[in-house]
Amino acid sequence: MKKRVMVAMAIFCLILIPGYSMGKQQDPDKKSAGKTAADVLNDKIASLRKDLDSARVDNSALNKQISSLTSDKASLESKAGKLRATINDY
Repeated sequence: MKKRVMVAMAIFCLILIPGYSMGKQQDPDKKSAGKTAADVLNDKIASLRKDLDSARVDNSALNKQISSLTSDKASLESKAGKLRATINDY
């Protein structure tokens, strides 16, 4: 009886466990397979830094557009004032 249990345990350990662990490591859906927690956190930090840099570039572009629109508004207000003065003269 003990030999049967030991043989069954040996088969379990030699076949099922390595196959299960290999399947876990080769899972394409998990990017963090085989990485330590520190590696996963470092990857997330790097991703967040890239997102932050992208947001800064977008913010800079928006600030330039706002500046351009503000100067356009001032120019249009100046022209409108001149037109009002011309109309009032007639």
